[in-house]
Amino acid sequence: MCRFTGIGPDEPLGIPSDKPSRWMKLGAAMCVQECGAEGLDWIALLDGWALARE
Repeated sequence: MCRFTGIGPDEPLGIPSDKPSRWMKLGAAMCVQECGAEGLDWIALLDGWALARE
């Protein structure tokens, strides 16, 4: 996942509200890991992020 996100394995993620792009990359990397690249749906990911922030 480090190559996909650009986040080092020991690097802190930070707070989602401070660094939302890092958390979006992490969510996308998890999706690719679990479902493969064809399972990645950016619209659903953005919708989930919006719901989580409410």
